[in-house]
Amino acid sequence: MKSYYSEESFFGKAKFHPLFIIIFGLSLSITFISAIDVFIAKLSYIVLDVSYEDYNNALKGNNIPSAYLNYFLFRITMIQIFGFGLTGWLLAVSANQWKNELLFETKIPVKKILWAGLIMLVAIPFYQIFMITEDNISVISSEDLKQLRSIEEQTQNLLNQIMKSNLFLNILVFAIIPAICEEIFFRGFLFQNFKRFTSIYWAIILSSLIFSLLHFQIYGFFVRWIMGAMLAFLFFFGKSIHAAIFAHFINNFFTTFVTWLALNGYISQEITDHHYQFHYLIVLFSFILTASLIYGYLKHYKNEQFGSE
Repeated sequence: MKSYYSEESFFGKAKFHPLFIIIFGLSLSITFISAIDVFIAKLSYIVLDVSYEDYNNALKGNNIPSAYLNYFLFRITMIQIFGFGLTGWLLAVSANQWKNELLFETKIPVKKILWAGLIMLVAIPFYQIFMITEDNISVISSEDLKQLRSIEEQTQNLLNQIMKSNLFLNILVFAIIPAICEEIFFRGFLFQNFKRFTSIYWAIILSSLIFSLLHFQIYGFFVRWIMGAMLAFLFFFGKSIHAAIFAHFINNFFTTFVTWLALNGYISQEITDHHYQFHYLIVLFSFILTASLIYGYLKHYKNEQFGSE
């Protein structure tokens, strides 16, 4: 039987197929997330003296108590660390790819990281045009659409109340931690395992699709799919998880910082709307500059990845 992993690794010795590992890893991640929800439910009852149902209902309001917001931040942080970061790391170690295939370089590749971050930054106006609106999801029934919109609005209301204050905490929770943990899981684990039995391009498409699906947001589905594909591209052709982490951080930092500016009255609050679109000239400039930078990144680092092939 063909071995997809090094013979020294646990997965290699057991002759596991990467598809089995992918399913197992996703199941493990969902199990961690479910366990965290149960833990928060118990904790909210003990500390806040409310049921989990009352806690969730309170999060839908306009004036959520700070204690409830802190528990929400704690919940999503634990999901990132255990549901994605720890799960991805454990699976990478079991495949013996933590040092050999995931952390490719012993020193931080500063130039590569900055290049990847710049690509992600200039791409933001372009990929925002793929935001789903009510006009282009007519296939969904009006009742389903109304429910989806209600969930999105509740989530946005909750995030707005959080992001209005304590900018540095928000950057930590919404930019730094997700960038590290999600890249370890989705690019370091998921993409790497798809790559073992499919082409590079299918690995990018499938791992990015799952990345978007696991964010459970319909309006930003295609945006996250494209963003995930860009991150997988930067990871693979740059041969560095560091580049993907920094690019992911840049995207999340931009969103967090701009939202904080808008909610505190420094810029228009229109930019925080789900369906906000940049001016078409900005989008066009973003597309041209992004394409140029990606071409340069690919040309410069492709040989480093593939050698003489």
